Amino acid sequence: MDQRQKIDDLIQRYRSAYGVTSTEQTRGLPNEAFVSQTYFEEEQKRLFARSWVFAGTRSDVPEKGDIKPVSVGGRSLLIVRDQSNKVHVFNNVCRHRGAQLVTCELKGRRTITCPYHRWTYDLAGELRVRPHFEGHENHGNIEKEDRQKFGLLPVRFATWHDWIFINLDGKALEFDSFIEPIRSRYSGYPLENCHRGNVAFFEFQSNFKLVLDNWADNYHLFAVHPALDQTMANEDRKSLENVGPHAFCRYGFIGDSDTGIELTRGDVALPRAEGMSEAYQRSGGLGTIFPNIGLFASPTCFLFINMRPLAVDKCQMEVHFYYGSKEAAVDDKYAEARQALEAQWANLNEEDMTICHRTQVGRSCDDFDGGHFAPFWDLAQINLHRQWADAMVGEGLFSAVDQ
Repeated sequence: MDQRQKIDDLIQRYRSAYGVTSTEQTRGLPNEAFVSQTYFEEEQKRLFARSWVFAGTRSDVPEKGDIKPVSVGGRSLLIVRDQSNKVHVFNNVCRHRGAQLVTCELKGRRTITCPYHRWTYDLAGELRVRPHFEGHENHGNIEKEDRQKFGLLPVRFATWHDWIFINLDGKALEFDSFIEPIRSRYSGYPLENCHRGNVAFFEFQSNFKLVLDNWADNYHLFAVHPALDQTMANEDRKSLENVGPHAFCRYGFIGDSDTGIELTRGDVALPRAEGMSEAYQRSGGLGTIFPNIGLFASPTCFLFINMRPLAVDKCQMEVHFYYGSKEAAVDDKYAEARQALEAQWANLNEEDMTICHRTQVGRSCDDFDGGHFAPFWDLAQINLHRQWADAMVGEGLFSAVDQ
């Protein structure tokens, strides 16, 4: 039996044994899902190909001619804004001999040229130049139909607010159906008025699934984040609600802070986004987007958090801070308030890094059986583990859908 078949059998046994409704009987994914290099490699090929996965932001390519290379699921891709201001996502590969086209961010470009044989594409992906294609100094003409036929390979993508999601195998359900359960939970938050400020990066010595699992865990706050725990209203303490493959919960803030997390520094407070619903004036919205995104809405800031896998036991947390206006995101007037907010999130992440690493180390215990979930707290975790398993074998929401 080859390694891929062993992984299939492992996940099917998990789904068969723990696909039950009783929380007491349910277990988490087996240890191999967090410690096996083979599992990690297959996960990149399967899970990240079958679902809609975050690739980057439109803010990454703000101007015409901007190009940003990204890597998702082991694939090298390009996010491009063409001369008509349209965003595209392409495979980062030349159609001639398969060379990687771009290795760093580029600005103000009109074309993309392969360094190998100088085949050149416009930013809409059409092939424009094939130098010496028919012999030295004989470049030949490219017929109109061949410009697209031999152009850059497009990647299926969709956007929500600033965020670009891709589906590598092209077979996932329509993006609107995928994202609607979580988008509706944030319908009262005026994302259209928000602007991205800083992007912060944190390296966790643990599998990305353990980091997202921890993000969705409200149970650990009293033990790991006691200062944050004191800002939460007791009546709102609960598990995240499962919304399709995603999860969400709202909780109220108490105390002097207007958000429960960030505190005003100096005489200037961060402004709230225009058009915010009353529900978000003194409450937070904590959520996840399958398979590796965390979300957090507060009155003055919206966080979009990508748990990017780096290795089987390592991931990078990429935190995008969105503020209520462009001025709030970039103006020096609010610099001290932004720094204070971001410093508090850095402190929370430092606290989580330690506990996530401990859960990674714990998965090396052969006798650990996936864990025993708490019925009140762990409903989101149960759903996450089942969705990750379904995606690995192409079942449930991740069965191939004909487009």
